[in-house]
This record gives sequence, structure tokens and C-alpha cells, in this order.
Amino acid sequence: MESPNLSKKTPINISLFYPTITNDIFNDHRFNSLLNVLIKLDDTASPYTYALYSDASVLTSNIYIPIFHTIYLGCTTNNVVIANDKDLWLLNTYSHNHYYIFDDEKDTFDYSSYKITKINHLTKIK
Repeated sequence: MESPNLSKKTPINISLFYPTITNDIFNDHRFNSLLNVLIKLDDTASPYTYALYSDASVLTSNIYIPIFHTIYLGCTTNNVVIANDKDLWLLNTYSHNHYYIFDDEKDTFDYSSYKITKINHLTKIK
């Protein structure tokens, strides 16, 4: 259910969820894919709006990507890329969002029963 009391009104095309953001983010496949999408854009005006969602940020490096508290996932319908089955609690709390996960042959969890779409690239998010 969306909360009408929250102020974030702009839908985010690409959202990445992290329970805690640390410098390990620079080794994460999802974050690196986002950077690759942004770097390869021909136009300076990005067709995507993007953000990271987290409950805590202990990032010691400076990055220029918006970081919102997880509660803002309740404001509008967003496309959220999760890391693994530990992030499934988001579906119960913020069920109005669209959820995605990168296709990983090593991960045998059945995400289709949760209506999570497997993707190979962030540009596959619709």
C-alpha cells in the first residue's frame, strides 16, 4: 500500500535495495551494472531515474547517486532490483513495487512464485 503522507513523488526507473550501504557496493554486480548503463548513455540527459534504497549508509566514499531510506519505497511504484531471497520481506511491506533480480545460475531459489522477474541487464526493466 502506498503512503500518501510521504513526500517522494517521482517514480524511480531503476532502484537498488541494500540493507546497509558500505564500500562493498563497488564490488556488487547490480551497482556496477547501473554505472555501466549510465556511462554508456549517448545523451547527457538520462532516460532513467535511479536511486539506492537502504536503512543505513556507512559509505566512506563519495558517490553521486541518490540514497533514500527504505521507507520511501512506499511513496510511488518503483522498479526495485533485489540481491537475493533475504530481500523478500520487501514484497510484503511494499507490494505495489515491481521487483527484479539478476539471473544467476548458482542461485536455485524459485523467484517466479513471488512474481519477481529475472533479468540479465538493467535495460530489461520495463
